[in-house]
Amino acid sequence: MERLRMKSSTGRWVSGCDFFDRERELQMLESRVRDGNHVLLTGQRRMGKTSLAQELGRRLELEGWSFLFADLEGATCPEDVIADIAEAVHPIRPIASRFAATMGRWIGENVEEISASEFRVKIRAGLSGGWQRWGKELIGSCAEHDRPVLLVVDELPIFLMRMLRDEGGSPAS
Repeated sequence: MERLRMKSSTGRWVSGCDFFDRERELQMLESRVRDGNHVLLTGQRRMGKTSLAQELGRRLELEGWSFLFADLEGATCPEDVIADIAEAVHPIRPIASRFAATMGRWIGENVEEISASEFRVKIRAGLSGGWQRWGKELIGSCAEHDRPVLLVVDELPIFLMRMLRDEGGSPAS
C-alpha cells in the first residue's frame, strides 16, 4: 500500500487547498471575533496560528470586513509596532486618511503620493516621542471605520522577547 505524504510547508502561512482540517478551530475563532472579543492565539511556532488568522481574514473580507495584518517580527521598538500597524492600514483609505489627518498636515498632504513602504517610513518619523498617543489614535481610527475591522498582530512574542532582551532582562524559560 502506497503512503500518502503531507506536503511540508514552512516559512509562509498556507491558504487554499494547503489550508485544511482546521474548520473547528476556525469556527471557534470566528465566533469569538464576531462577538467582539479580543483573541490571543498561543502555541508553539509552526503550528498554523498565522494561517488560521489569515484564513479568517480572507473569509471575513468576503463578507465586507476590513482585514489588517501587521507582522511584528522585525519590530525593534514600540514606534516600529505602530508604524507596522499603520502600514497595514494604508490600503484602507478611510482609515488611513483619518489617521493621517490626526498626525498632522504634512502627512495628509503626502499620503496620496507615496507607496505603503514610504508611508511606513513617514509614519515612523512622526512617532518619535508620542507612540502611545499615535497608537491610540490609530486604533481609534480603525474603530470608527464604517465596516467591521479585523486587526491581526502577528509575531508579538518575538517583539516582546526582543524588547525584554534589549532592556537587559532575560526571557523566562
